[in-house]
Amino acid sequence: MVSMGGASYGTPTLNHVAIKASAAVSTNTNGTAFDVSSYGNLIIFVNCSAVSGSATPGVTIKLQDGGDNAAAYVDCDSVVFPIITAVGVSTPIVLQGAFSKNLRLVYTVSGTSPSITLSVDGYYY
Repeated sequence: MVSMGGASYGTPTLNHVAIKASAAVSTNTNGTAFDVSSYGNLIIFVNCSAVSGSATPGVTIKLQDGGDNAAAYVDCDSVVFPIITAVGVSTPIVLQGAFSKNLRLVYTVSGTSPSITLSVDGYYY
């Protein structure tokens, strides 16, 4: 229960959405679009389970908005995960408010012969 200004609100129910199944990323790639038009808030986590390559292999992940028809995606400049260079779970990114219909993640790899195995999950309420 959350109380604000004398009013009480129930704890929100988190709903899971698998944004990217666990797989290796070894080249720059655009993720699959996902429909967020019915979400009020979205929390995104990246879980990295393996990193290989040389010259500091890593991946930078940013969010793009495709609007309602996904005709042209544009960067959401304020939504970029810190570069992932090690196994672990990233700091979550929390998106609040109204969304367009289509979002996608863009993966940019660095290093020599990089291979980063990761999954991306979202929770919305």
